[in-house]
Amino acid sequence: MAAAQTAYEAGALDDARALLAAAEAGPVDELQRCRVHLLRAQIAFASRRDSDAPPMLLQAARELEAVDLALARATYLEALSAAMFAGRLARGGGVVEVSKAALAGPSPAAAPRPSDVLRQGLAVQFTDGYAAGAPILEEAVGAFVREMVLPPEEARWLWFASQIALYLWDEHAWMLLSTRHLDLVREAGALTALLFVLTTRISVLASFGDLDAAASLEEELRAATEATGIAPGPYGGLSLAAWRDHEAGFTKLIRTAIKEAEARGRGLALTVTERLSGALYNGLGRYDAALAAVGQAERYHEEGPALWSLTELIEAAVRSGQPELACGAPWARSALARHRCEEQLRNGRLGRSHAWGDVARHDC
Repeated sequence: MAAAQTAYEAGALDDARALLAAAEAGPVDELQRCRVHLLRAQIAFASRRDSDAPPMLLQAARELEAVDLALARATYLEALSAAMFAGRLARGGGVVEVSKAALAGPSPAAAPRPSDVLRQGLAVQFTDGYAAGAPILEEAVGAFVREMVLPPEEARWLWFASQIALYLWDEHAWMLLSTRHLDLVREAGALTALLFVLTTRISVLASFGDLDAAASLEEELRAATEATGIAPGPYGGLSLAAWRDHEAGFTKLIRTAIKEAEARGRGLALTVTERLSGALYNGLGRYDAALAAVGQAERYHEEGPALWSLTELIEAAVRSGQPELACGAPWARSALARHRCEEQLRNGRLGRSHAWGDVARHDC
């Protein structure tokens, strides 16, 4: 089991599967059997990021409740992250089902750790709505930011906390947490985690306009992919092509991305491709195409990455002569207020803390 876990973290997934099978063939107690099921689910998620992983992780979490409450709570959080990847293409174990199970699961006996607060906030968001979950998620992200030295069982969640920071529009927290996690996985040689962290950073840095840094990380990602044989998501390459206005390369990549997403149940990939398509077409001045690409604002609260599509929706709607589409929903009005605050920030008329405070008080 220990060797299988190490092989999994190092990106040697075939070795991990073989070691796991050997461990399971021997005499195992109930806890060991549960850990076998958990690691098998983790390998499935790492290798495919598809909709088979959430129900496997959810079942593992339920089994672990009888033998290891702390590990059960962590596994519910893993199931939530996997369900968010499956998104609209979930084949079982969607975000609402996993959230209800997590809320009904074991609570920490002592003071909750940052990951406990993160799990609670996500579960509340998906069951009771964004307004109910956002304050809890802000608390969780803040806890990860404040605790500079985390035990390994908490540090492993830095990637997820940084993702949630993006969905809360907290770019500073994303940069801080993502950088800390990247440093940790590089130092540990944890190639499985490194692939994911690099893919996300490439996409986000490209969106921030730091294309040189994103391209540099793309080279590191390519080397890690060759070393592990694990195919990363297409988000990095798509992001670079979209923000560089490379339509031909983007079109080629997006066909493959959509085909794989639909085949494997990766709803998140569809969400990302829609947002990046909107960014590309807005950049090219093809606003009707951008508007068609980003979809409807009403579903944005259900898919975290789709929140970023609101910026593309507003630009495409206004420039195509359909401003009512940009301001007809609360989420769109919130993003519009954010744009106005950013304009005031750029012009030096508003302090950053006041800007985000105005958005939170009046629009979110």
